[in-house]
Amino acid sequence: LHSFPTRRSSDLTLQGWVLSGASLVSAATTSPDGTADAFLLREDGTNAIHEVRNYPTLTVTLATTYAASFYAKAATRTWVTFSSSAGGGAVVYFDLVNGKFVNPGYLNVHMTNAGNGWWLCSLEWSMSGTTGNNFIQTATSGSVGANSYAGDGASGVYIYGPVFNLGTQPTPYSGMPNVGGYQIGYAPVTGLASSAHT
Repeated sequence: LHSFPTRRSSDLTLQGWVLSGASLVSAATTSPDGTADAFLLREDGTNAIHEVRNYPTLTVTLATTYAASFYAKAATRTWVTFSSSAGGGAVVYFDLVNGKFVNPGYLNVHMTNAGNGWWLCSLEWSMSGTTGNNFIQTATSGSVGANSYAGDGASGVYIYGPVFNLGTQPTPYSGMPNVGGYQIGYAPVTGLASSAHT
């Protein structure tokens, strides 16, 4: 496994992340490590996609496998999505109540129960381009297009520790401090068990 640093994994309000159609509420709930430092990704009132994404655009290697993972927990919204513009733009829908997902073509999608309502959402995909962004979005259901809707200005999902890395094994956020704006100290996932596919 080759680590590919993700900017500011532990604090989505800092440089390295940008919002569209949404805001972040800091310290909104307790994260999987027991600290009150998880974020609420809160939709605004526009009829649009409500998301956080990495910034600036990442440079990747064409036809090479990368992996991503992030923790998510249902709040007033119970679905969250992941997509990559360097992965053809396909969207995975994660059901944060039932631990299921709708996968349109990514490799090895998993949901692992992390306790206290948290799910570790992870996936792999082969790059269809050389630059791109990764997007985490709220959704109203697992139906295609349900990640673009008229927000109510209050609802959202809890998220924590998104990580993007080179290789065929997702590497969840380890809770290590940022050094020079980058997370250090990755710990590989072992024994991931896929949840049911919807």
